[in-house]
Parts: sequence; structure tokens; C-alpha cells
Amino acid sequence: MATDGDDSRDAFCRNVVIVDESGNVVDAQDTGTFNDVPEYRVIDQGVVNPKIGHQFFYGGEGGHSGD
Repeated sequence: MATDGDDSRDAFCRNVVIVDESGNVVDAQDTGTFNDVPEYRVIDQGVVNPKIGHQFFYGGEGGHSGD
């Protein structure tokens, strides 16, 4: 994530489940990635290992303090 090679500010989530407004589980393959802060990156890896489930990584250089 960090372009300087320092991954101490990176994080991940696993076993991600997407639920729609009706409470139904939605296939995360059909979702998009949204990132409105260019200082940070999001990588959606999907299901790479069934034991880990759907996973994504996020992080960045930091320094963004909001608008």
C-alpha cells in the first residue's frame, strides 16, 4: 500500500460478507471499489483462500486530515 515500503500503516479485513438492504447476502464479486481519498489505496483480492474468505487490504502514506 505505502509507496515508501513502510507497511506499518496498512490493514486488512477478511471474511467480508456484503448484505443488501433486505438482509440478503450479496456476491461480493459484483461490487465495486470506491476510494475518495487519493492518499490511500484499496486492493480487493476477493476469495483467494476459502478459509480466509473475501479479503481486502487498505492503507497509505497518511497525512490526510479530512475536509
